[in-house]
Amino acid sequence: MFDLETAQRCLNIAKGCHDYGGGYREKAEQDIYHHGIQTAINCLEKFVKLNGDIETNWQLRAVENIGKNT
Repeated sequence: MFDLETAQRCLNIAKGCHDYGGGYREKAEQDIYHHGIQTAINCLEKFVKLNGDIETNWQLRAVENIGKNT
């Protein structure tokens, strides 16, 4: 079941994390942190664009499976 409002809220939180910077002060650490958060943002944006139907998107399915098994 896809809930656009909840998905959008998750996306907003991820974007906020990107702006927050994770508390890192060193440029190299910030760059690594931002790259990771940007990956999450990209996935959430794609998830919203697909209305939650990720069955045809192997990348989102892979990321979801990794998340389920951590």
